Amino acid sequence: LDGLDAEEAEQERLLSEQFGEAGEAPSEKRKTTTDQDIAAELAGEVRKAKKSRPTLQPADLVGPNGLNRIKNEFNDQVKYRGVDRAKLKAKGGKKKPTREQLKRAELNAAASYSRDLLGAYRNFCRDLFPSMAFEDTVARIENLSS
Repeated sequence: LDGLDAEEAEQERLLSEQFGEAGEAPSEKRKTTTDQDIAAELAGEVRKAKKSRPTLQPADLVGPNGLNRIKNEFNDQVKYRGVDRAKLKAKGGKKKPTREQLKRAELNAAASYSRDLLGAYRNFCRDLFPSMAFEDTVARIENLSS
């Protein structure tokens, strides 16, 4: 029986060395709390420092990534591309496109412009304040303006 226990112990030791389990201190990522730590925390002896969250300030809107960026860069990023009547093909070999085709093409052009504009505003908000959602950033900017 002693021979088998020694073999198993040797295998366990080899596995522990291979996978780094033997003799290691607990990692900082997986902090183990003992009963004493929990009791001390409940007694109020140990207080965790709260992390301060960054806030959107008016100075952020005036800075280089602020509202001036919209004025300077949006003209290059977002452009309305109207309907090119020459590229529209009419059905049945007619030379002129129908009103319905023109209406649909104008609607598609407006939708494309709106999508590009909203995307540019999303990028602006993400660059301005990366840790906040787009809708929250817009609401915060509205609150700052009033």
